[in-house]
Amino acid sequence: MKKIRITSFLLIFILLLGAAAPLAAAVEAPAELLAPVVLLAEASTGMVLFEQNADARREPDTMVKMMTLLLAAEAVESGQLAEGEVMENLFAMYVGSSDEACDAVAVTVSGSVEAFVELMNARAAALGCKDTLFVNATGAKDARHYTTARDLARIAGEGANHAVFIEVAGARSHGDMTNTNYMLSPSRTKYYYKYCVFGKVSATYENGYGAVEFAERDGLQLVTVILGAAAVILESDNSTEMQNLTEARRLLEWGYKNYSWKTVLGETDLIARAAVALGDGVDYVNLRPETDIVLLLQNELAEGELTREIAVFSEELGEELTAPIDAGTVLGEVVLLRYGVEVGRAALIADTNVRLQRVKLFTRQLKAALSGSVAKVVIVSAAVLFAAYAIFVIRYQVLRARYVKQKRAQTAAAMRERGNRGE
Repeated sequence: MKKIRITSFLLIFILLLGAAAPLAAAVEAPAELLAPVVLLAEASTGMVLFEQNADARREPDTMVKMMTLLLAAEAVESGQLAEGEVMENLFAMYVGSSDEACDAVAVTVSGSVEAFVELMNARAAALGCKDTLFVNATGAKDARHYTTARDLARIAGEGANHAVFIEVAGARSHGDMTNTNYMLSPSRTKYYYKYCVFGKVSATYENGYGAVEFAERDGLQLVTVILGAAAVILESDNSTEMQNLTEARRLLEWGYKNYSWKTVLGETDLIARAAVALGDGVDYVNLRPETDIVLLLQNELAEGELTREIAVFSEELGEELTAPIDAGTVLGEVVLLRYGVEVGRAALIADTNVRLQRVKLFTRQLKAALSGSVAKVVIVSAAVLFAAYAIFVIRYQVLRARYVKQKRAQTAAAMRERGNRGE
């Protein structure tokens, strides 16, 4: 069973939605669009690369079957249904475009078409489809039915997360049924697009030709929606050209030509340093992003288009950062800006361990102890006692010297007196 895995970048999705317009504006738009409603978006994030009337409400026609298929795929995936219960009807409704099979799927999933339609609208709301209302499971004409290119892209993007959806929506044929989405058919060289994974086309007299196409190339997943296109007779060979498909392919090619995922900052990039006190042989530590920052950007970036803001927490708080520090410790943050709009951020971590030098620590502690008020009292007291002791010693030495001198003088006088007496 063919399966496409979509990586979810919730944070990037939130950040890039605000930057979608300037991103699209920075690249030259596709020339001479041949449909009134057009949308091109990156599937996993919802980031819009190009749009024209993407929120205009239109009848969804047979594209409703994408939601029918999505709900059935989710029911199979959750274990509510076994594949054998619905797979033949899924191929019949999607590849063969059978409305009867579509209603059969609705009854199998929800017990009735009415209950299934309620589930369709609830699921659409959960996906963020703000301009969609389903009134049947087939897409049969009904004036109350409406959706938008943006909402159809959301439904297709969610479908790409489910293997059963991919298997059915990406089938070129099944049994004697042939998928009219010719972007999947190599024999239809005018429309075939080898990177197309799945899609859905529609054609009515009132609404024109439509297409929702999902493609993947070099890890970049794009979904495009074309609504209201025409089918024209070419004078060159009198053949019919379905412009919903030619425009879808052209828009996908434009997207892959101009956009790609770029690792703007890698987790091995040393982009800042933080001053460290008491380090053993070092007085700073290098900082690097905790994770890669990968953004969807146009292939040619203008000089100065991307800038970064770096915050080292110790500096921001005016606090001293001291050793020891373990590698991987979060010490800051980097924010990436595109023309002043935030498009990504990552924590900054210590690149290496910083050991504590104990001699520096002892010296600091001693200085701190000596600088305290109690220490000052002790030092002053010691100084006073030392001075008193010094005075006492000096006075003792002076008095002793006098005493010795007197004794010597007395001894000398006594000796002279004995001499005078002839003793």
